[in-house]
Amino acid sequence: MQQGKAVKRVDDVMVKDPFCGAYFPKNNGVHLKLKNQNLLFCSRECRDKYLASRSGQTS
Repeated sequence: MQQGKAVKRVDDVMVKDPFCGAYFPKNNGVHLKLKNQNLLFCSRECRDKYLASRSGQTS
């Protein structure tokens, strides 16, 4: 407690979708592991669009 007020616990953090740029709760994210990177997306659609945009790239 801080000066008589209860401290609220944070249940989740907001993260940014690497494809569309939207912020969303991390617990609601759609996970993708790609080349030893863990990515989180706001939806399956954004995950799929991200993968499609990378399909012609090499790295």
